[in-house]
Amino acid sequence: MPSQNSSFVTGSGEKKQAQNTSNVFTWFNSTQGKMVLLFIAGVLIGLVILGWGPLKVKYIDTTTEYLRPDLRTDYARMIIDSYTTTHITNPQYAEQMALARLNSLGDTASDELQKIVRDPQIQNMNDILLIQELYQSTTNTTSTTTQTTNSPVVSPEEQKQGGFIKSIGLGLLAVVLFGIAGFAGFLVLRQNQSNKKASLKVTYRDTDEINNFIQTTYQSKDGVQLTPDQHFFSTYRIGNDLYEKRESIISKTNKEYLGECGVEVVDFIGVGTPKRASAFEVYVFDSHQPGNTAKVLLCEHAFSDKNVYERLKHKGEFILLESNKDIPLETENLQVIVRIKEMHYGTAPLPENSYVEQITFEFSVWEKSSLRIQ
Repeated sequence: MPSQNSSFVTGSGEKKQAQNTSNVFTWFNSTQGKMVLLFIAGVLIGLVILGWGPLKVKYIDTTTEYLRPDLRTDYARMIIDSYTTTHITNPQYAEQMALARLNSLGDTASDELQKIVRDPQIQNMNDILLIQELYQSTTNTTSTTTQTTNSPVVSPEEQKQGGFIKSIGLGLLAVVLFGIAGFAGFLVLRQNQSNKKASLKVTYRDTDEINNFIQTTYQSKDGVQLTPDQHFFSTYRIGNDLYEKRESIISKTNKEYLGECGVEVVDFIGVGTPKRASAFEVYVFDSHQPGNTAKVLLCEHAFSDKNVYERLKHKGEFILLESNKDIPLETENLQVIVRIKEMHYGTAPLPENSYVEQITFEFSVWEKSSLRIQ
C-alpha cells in the first residue's frame, strides 16, 4: 500500500447517519411554507407596522366638553376669571369670548356654572352670577345658530371606534396587496426556473455503468500491484436529496461479514428544489471494533465556512473535494481508499464552488490480513 499522510477519526458509532435537514425546514422550503410566510409577513407589515405606525389614527380638534369633569370645572372658572379681567377694558369682547368658551363646553356649561355657584371658592359671586345670567339669556337665542354653523362633534369613543375600523381596513388591504405581490413573485420565479431547466443541457457523461470508468490500480512500496478484495463506483447527481451508497464487506477467505463502507450527503446549501449538496461523508465500519472511521468531504466554499465546521465537526476530519483525489480510511482490520473519480461544481446563483452537480466515488477495499499475505 502507498504511504498516506492522513489522520483517522472515529465517527459517532452508528452505521447509518440520520438525514441532516429536518422536516420543518423542508416544509418551509416548499410552496405551501413560502405562502404561509408571505401571509404572516403581510399581516405584520400591514396591520402592525403600518396600522400602528405611519397610518396610526390620531385624535385632533376635540372640544372641552370631553374633558374630565374636574378639568371642565377648572376651565369654567378660568372663563369667569378671564371675563372679569377683560370686561373692565373691553366689555363687548369679554362677553363674546366668554360665550364662545362656554359654548365649547356644550350641554355641560350650565352644570359647570351651577357647580361654581354652589362652591365659589375665592371667586367673586357677583362675577359668577353675571356670567351665568349672560349665558342663560343668550342660550335660547343662539342655540339654533350654533347648531347650524358648528360642525357636528364626534366623541372620542366614536373617533376611537372609527380609527380602529380604519386600521383594520388598511391592515387587510396591506395583507391582500402583499399577498398578491408575493404570489406574483412566486409565479415569476417558478416560471424562470422552468425556463432555465428547459434550456439546460446535460453535459455530464452517463456514469450509471461501471465500465464508464477505468478501475484505479494501486501498488505496494515494492511495486507489487494490489488488487482490492472489493471494488465499486457510486455517482451522485443533483436532485438525489437522499443519496447514500453502502456496501457490506465480506471476507474472501471465509465469507465472514467484516463491516460496511459507503458515502452519503450530509449537508446542503441554499433553499428550494432541487437541493444542492455541499458536503459528503465517507465512512468504514469494522465489525471487530466499535465506531465508524469517517471523513467529511466539503466543497471549496463550505470548507472555509465556520458555520459548516460547527455543524459537522463531530462527524470526522474535513477533506477538500478535488477530482482524482484519494481519501484513505483505515480500521483495525480494513483498509479503504475512496477516490474522487470525477466531479463538477454547479453554476446556480450561489457562492462559487459551493455545491456539486455530479460526482463519482470509487471505493477500493482490502482486508488487512490479505495485504500481509501479499
